Amino acid sequence: AADPGSRAARSALVARQLGRRDLAAAEDAARKLVALGDDNGLGDRQLGRVLEARKQYPAAIEAYERALARSPESTLAFEGVMRSWIAAGQPAKASEFAQAHLQKFPGHVRARIALADSLVGQDKREEALAEYRKAAADKPELEEAWLGAAAATPTDPAARIAVLEEGRKQNPKSRAIAMALATEYERGDRADDAVALYEELLKADPKFLQAANSLASLLLDTRTDEASYKRALELAQPFADSKVPAYLDTLGWAHYRNKD
Repeated sequence: AADPGSRAARSALVARQLGRRDLAAAEDAARKLVALGDDNGLGDRQLGRVLEARKQYPAAIEAYERALARSPESTLAFEGVMRSWIAAGQPAKASEFAQAHLQKFPGHVRARIALADSLVGQDKREEALAEYRKAAADKPELEEAWLGAAAATPTDPAARIAVLEEGRKQNPKSRAIAMALATEYERGDRADDAVALYEELLKADPKFLQAANSLASLLLDTRTDEASYKRALELAQPFADSKVPAYLDTLGWAHYRNKD
């Protein structure tokens, strides 16, 4: 009311009304935002969000594409187009759109990852893997590229491990990649490697509960010595007040293995 021309305030209002699921009010605010005009496509991007929420997918795509025309590197607008095509039941159209966009803007790495994700959804895993690898080569610090490449090879455990090991070299501080790699070690009967990786993560952050739970569970499941059981109980003790069932389950097993 104090500043009717404030794009930031009107955009925040759209987001708030979307959060409240007041979609009619959100659309009214978004159209007023568009009417203010802008150079970066903010108004059309917000309008696309509202129309997508209202399941008006063709109109949402048009709005998102207008936003992209102003800001071709906008990952939010790009992903909005992809989601809308997929929600409309046309994943092939999403892939076609992504490929055309990447021909014009090959450096839009997150767009490439979104393309790869859509190809996985169509069970085109070889094509998806190629896109994930391109993204990882262009921007090695993107966790999603390495995690996606690993997930795109569900029938080849050795390939998944190789991808994640390379990803960890590029991102030594990435918890997501490290946890995924440790999980693959477990699946590949490489329990000692998984234990060493979990211990490394806990050395860096002793309060990393997910790693503590995974390590304790692994020790309880794969070891039979008293020292391992005591270590598992030590790891699980902080779970006593947890509301997470899996953590409480681990603590129960740790007590059981220690004959308590």
